[in-house]
Amino acid sequence: METRLTTDRSRPVSISDQDVVDFMEARQVSSNCPCCGRTVWHRLKEPFYGVNYKISPTIPDGYGGSQSNYFDVIVMYCMNCGFLRQHASHMIKAWKVENGRQ
Repeated sequence: METRLTTDRSRPVSISDQDVVDFMEARQVSSNCPCCGRTVWHRLKEPFYGVNYKISPTIPDGYGGSQSNYFDVIVMYCMNCGFLRQHASHMIKAWKVENGRQ
């Protein structure tokens, strides 16, 4: 069954560093870097210089153009090799709501 994020939009759900760690542990996400195997990450904070991190998948529209939709992500990089890791922030926010942590 799919869980949908149904929080009151007037009360945004923030994500702390500890929320990220707790979410990853609860979902059994590996902390190993896929490139070098190290486990020390740095999370770029939201907003960073006034910019929220978003990913923009480009979907061809069949007429030579494209459509783009954005969604928020958290961004971390490996402190050893610089590998970038992204996770959809709505997943962490939904997990917080499900667990009464908002």
